[in-house]
Amino acid sequence: TYYDCDNNCINDIDGDGTCDELEVTGCMTPNACNYDSAATDDDGTCEFETCYGCTDSTACNYDSTSIYENGSCTYPVTYYDCDNNCLLDSDGDGVCDELEVAGCTDSAYLEYDITATDDDGSCIVIALPGCMNNVYAEYYNQGFTANTDDGSCSQIATFGCTDSSAVNYVEVNVNDGSCYYNPGCTDSSAFNYDASSDYDDGSCCLISGCTDAMAFNYNTSACHDDGSCIAVSLGCIDTTAFNYDSSANTDNGTCCFVDGCIDPAAFNYDSDACYDDGSCIAVSLGCTDSLALNYDSTANTDDNTCYYNPGCTDTSALNYDINADFNDGNCCYVGGCMDSTAFNYDSDACY
Repeated sequence: TYYDCDNNCINDIDGDGTCDELEVTGCMTPNACNYDSAATDDDGTCEFETCYGCTDSTACNYDSTSIYENGSCTYPVTYYDCDNNCLLDSDGDGVCDELEVAGCTDSAYLEYDITATDDDGSCIVIALPGCMNNVYAEYYNQGFTANTDDGSCSQIATFGCTDSSAVNYVEVNVNDGSCYYNPGCTDSSAFNYDASSDYDDGSCCLISGCTDAMAFNYNTSACHDDGSCIAVSLGCIDTTAFNYDSSANTDNGTCCFVDGCIDPAAFNYDSDACYDDGSCIAVSLGCTDSLALNYDSTANTDDNTCYYNPGCTDTSALNYDINADFNDGNCCYVGGCMDSTAFNYDSDACY
């Protein structure tokens, strides 16, 4: 029932191999709360909430009704119970015994520890308020007497020369002693030494050579020209190259060391070659696989036309061959009796 003589479903709209009359709708996802192992068609009713939860009985939010673990379990923090209360709090100050910190709890003293919860009598030095952050100008301008930050830091420190008569005067709030009035070269061994300079500006010249950037022997380190510059002559300076240029003194990257076929349209084109040796071979397209039915022994370049199993490739034909890779023109579209001796012989039938 429901099948034909080849044991195929007569009615199978979704093509899943289960006859329409035998389909069972339901949830087909195994980890769903309402999974139905007998279902053959998923009806979209899968539900994932009611059976998922915390399944660890040691967790604070353990749910005995949950079947699947969803990673929601929460556990008490060390030293606390599930209600976030200390397991041990001998002095009842709300700080667990294991977390108590001994120290100076009086903010009037230098030893004051904001993290301390129990005073241990360590308060000794009276705090002297002031700006203690070296990012601010007050830290440098108050005389460095403070030992306790009082929040008075207000101006971000900017360092430089505060003398308006200096060359490097800038509007800053902290003088760093960097003022100078006559910058120049202070190295007596330099070509441009200036005895009157009180600040070396990095301009000292100590190297002589060719200073012409366009010259062959240009010296990037030289700052004093010694008249030795030589004009640049571009070309291939490698004597082993095909295009060696004996008059060149600067290589221009054109040296050629590889010969071969340089015609991109040739079968044996060599992309690395820069000198044609006359070996180019013309491209001959065709099927180069000797196992193919249309193998072409004269071809040297495969054109992807090889085929191995000719037959009917038209899916609408009665003799369609799923394995065929080349249509041999014998597709049949008319079915009927092909026995010429039969009463209902059909001369147009081919299947």
